[in-house]
Amino acid sequence: MRPTGVGYRASKEFAIRDLSTGPHPPVQFWISELICDQGREKFEKFWKSGTTFEQAFHDAFGEDLGSWTMHWAVRQWENS
Repeated sequence: MRPTGVGYRASKEFAIRDLSTGPHPPVQFWISELICDQGREKFEKFWKSGTTFEQAFHDAFGEDLGSWTMHWAVRQWENS
């Protein structure tokens, strides 16, 4: 039986994965590379912000979380 609804994604290469549990943590180097890419001062502003994770990211780095992470993932793929 094939699952329905927005909580599931299927592909030929991977098993069906339940996406309704929320975002999954990025690999271990994501934060260290964010600091190297954006600098300690911006990261400190982000880390100490009292706003939501996404808003704090945008306020500190001037870019959406998804956009920066997508570019980071492309760099990871290209350098692997």
